[in-house]
Amino acid sequence: MSYTFLGGYIAVCWTDLIQGLLMCTALILTALFAYFAISGSGVSITDINPSAFSLKTGWITAVSLMAWGFGYFGQPHILARFIGIKDVASVPKARRIGITWMIISLIMAMAIGLIGIGYNSLFPMQGVSGPDGNSERIFLALTSALFHPLFGGFVLAAVLAAVMSTADSQLLVLTSSLTEDLPFFSKFTEQKKAWVSRLGVIGFALIAFLIALNDKGSILGMVGYAWGGFGAAFGPVVLLSVLWRKVTKWGAVSGIVTGALTIFLVKNYIKIPGEYVYELLPGFVVAFIAVVVVSLFTQKPSEEVLKHFDEAKKAVK
Repeated sequence: MSYTFLGGYIAVCWTDLIQGLLMCTALILTALFAYFAISGSGVSITDINPSAFSLKTGWITAVSLMAWGFGYFGQPHILARFIGIKDVASVPKARRIGITWMIISLIMAMAIGLIGIGYNSLFPMQGVSGPDGNSERIFLALTSALFHPLFGGFVLAAVLAAVMSTADSQLLVLTSSLTEDLPFFSKFTEQKKAWVSRLGVIGFALIAFLIALNDKGSILGMVGYAWGGFGAAFGPVVLLSVLWRKVTKWGAVSGIVTGALTIFLVKNYIKIPGEYVYELLPGFVVAFIAVVVVSLFTQKPSEEVLKHFDEAKKAVK
């Protein structure tokens, strides 16, 4: 909250760079050290957990798992980076860096989870084993077990970096919307907008703190719900707005409303026994259809908007 309050967009970009490098390094080192710790011990991960490497699922579960990818299109804190990019020519380079970082981090995170099964069977770890154990603590437990406390502190800081890099970006997007999108603040001077934005950082951080304080679910559950909400509400609108000339204002509004509403209904009221149903999948599909259908039956965008759309498309090409 402090560096977002003081430094704004530039501070968040630089700290996210450092945090991202820290996360990636910590994941690689932890995965390698954990692997060498159990290598040659004869432990079999499949004997401990027969379904660890199994990809056999129902088709609803399989499609729901792949639907997590739809969430990227609607994440405002990720899209804000592309909006703030130096120029169009830098987009391909940014794309390659972002995808490479994501592939490495996801593979290492999965490796830590799998290797952790074997390590925990050989050396039961506090917080992971036992009736009160929680598998979400595996990275923390492995770090404490594998590294000297001095170095382990830097590795554990990667967990905080993962939280902070998302939190500061969300705070920045919220406060930007507060000062730039709400008509009430449009006539304020830049100095006044800056102070409204800083006060917004404090206010939104307190609201987030209260929500987290009263939520008893798992970290994955909370992240999945938020990820699905953003992805379904904004993802179809963002995609169609940059790919289809006929998107209208009311089409966009309908997509946002139906996507968010579908996420809420599916999450809380629809369950299929024996299957994992990720609410983002139906939410994204329903919102996508809503944007298209409503746009076809409402007044088309003005010539000025269409001209701007065509110019932007040519610039990207």
